[in-house]
Amino acid sequence: MPIHIQEPAIEGSSYEISIDWTDENGDSVTPTAMAWTLMDKDGNIINSRDAVAIGVPSSTEVIFLSGDDLMCDGNAETTRYVYWSGTYTSAVHGAGKPLIDISSFDILPIIQPRT
Repeated sequence: MPIHIQEPAIEGSSYEISIDWTDENGDSVTPTAMAWTLMDKDGNIINSRDAVAIGVPSSTEVIFLSGDDLMCDGNAETTRYVYWSGTYTSAVHGAGKPLIDISSFDILPIIQPRT
């Protein structure tokens, strides 16, 4: 089940997503490699945001989305997903272990006033 972020994004605006990484013991862990992908509910890539590498991963990652990253499907509220994938070194199981998660959030459409 994705971690659903309660605070919605506003269509075409700016939005930050943060995730904290922990190991199998619940301790904070810094990935050795990490990337993220922005998708719709069917797994289609949004705004060419596919396997975006994080140069220097940390135990808390923050990504910044804006503009075309945050477009709605028509005039309806839209849910988007961030797929996180990487590797980490486990104190119990060793190096190169997969670290995968998914976050979801809603985008509220902007309806422009009629003139």
